[in-house]
Amino acid sequence: MRERLRILVLYDESQTAAGCNWDHLQALASSRHDVYFQSGTSPALLDLRPYDAVVVHHTIHTSLPIPGGAEHISPMVESALAAFDGGKILFVQDDYEGTEVTRKRMDRIGFDVIYTIIPSFEDARTVYPPNRFPHMKVVPVLAGYAPPGPQAPTKPIADRACRIAYRGRPLPFQYGDLGQEKIEIGRHMKAACLARGVPHDIAWDEGSRIYGGAWHDFLTSARATLVTESGSNVFDPDWSLRLSVERLLEQKPATTYDEARDLLLIHDSGIKMNQISAKVFEAIALRTVIIAFPGGYSGVLKPEHYIRLDKDFANVDEVFRKLEDTGTLQAMVDRAYDDIIASGRWSYDRLTEIFDDDIERVAAIRPRARIDIQPLCLVPPISGARLVAAQLVTNRPLRPEETKREILSTLEGYAIATARAAFKQEGANV
Repeated sequence: MRERLRILVLYDESQTAAGCNWDHLQALASSRHDVYFQSGTSPALLDLRPYDAVVVHHTIHTSLPIPGGAEHISPMVESALAAFDGGKILFVQDDYEGTEVTRKRMDRIGFDVIYTIIPSFEDARTVYPPNRFPHMKVVPVLAGYAPPGPQAPTKPIADRACRIAYRGRPLPFQYGDLGQEKIEIGRHMKAACLARGVPHDIAWDEGSRIYGGAWHDFLTSARATLVTESGSNVFDPDWSLRLSVERLLEQKPATTYDEARDLLLIHDSGIKMNQISAKVFEAIALRTVIIAFPGGYSGVLKPEHYIRLDKDFANVDEVFRKLEDTGTLQAMVDRAYDDIIASGRWSYDRLTEIFDDDIERVAAIRPRARIDIQPLCLVPPISGARLVAAQLVTNRPLRPEETKREILSTLEGYAIATARAAFKQEGANV
């Protein structure tokens, strides 16, 4: 029988409001080993003695700080990781930002495995070269996977009056052409819908973004949603490009992307980062038609799974005609669901399997004499009634609203235990 390893996942609970981050953490919690979770951003001591391996999750941005900014990972946590003699695993997303900051941190800590969203192994080895990281395994993974659990019944395509529902995000200029596509597809399709009287709900400003259960309701309110590939093919190793863009916009706020691209020589690095996003899986799971620019989409989407929209929008009228053929649309979403969701090929279970295999390999290479004690909550230092710092170790990830409640519960339990110990020392009957 395989030994159950103890694994600590360091994460930022404030980032779990995003469903893809929550699902990703839950996939790690589903490991066949014993997985514990703890904040990696709090300035508190980190007791790694009970663990065989430690994971730094991508909700902790190892690419920070931006020059003049603040660290995201606690320096005390980084020091503890550097001294830890067990397995060390790093999940990175947005490899193109602060790449050298991350690499220098990797030099200091010494990771055994890095999970990257760089699609090509050859490109990933260019970014994380073997002569610099000779003992580190590089594993390309997806930025997100098919949502876990059974999917609730959804409204048939024919019963959805709205034709297109979409929420984009205005990405900074330094993300390059790929980043700008999320706005361009929304802007052009909104104008086309308005010109033709097509029912739609399209926006790309931050104030219109939707989260949680409301996002699922939004996706199932329309026959289709818009999709582009995610990522950025422009690498900014030391954040200098971002700072240049910010300075330019401070001096000339009306600068367009095309002007900034020419002035700052924003160009693709040659590393292809185009990825399928978690939102594509969500749309497929909810049987919503995908209207997408042509692309590779990590090998997941095939032509039979979506309506192609040319990047010059020359076929927009053809797209609108297809949105009226509800029978064909229903067959398309059912086929995409069967191929991509029901098949399990792109599920979070696959990520868990990869993770478990790598954890066991690392533990075999770097066995350690762990202290055989149960991971406990680290008692926070208290000055009067003021909470200075708190560290929680839990057997599942926490959402932000849960953290305060858990801290208070932990403090209450610690206070009771301390009082009992004091009474016992005095010989009292408690």
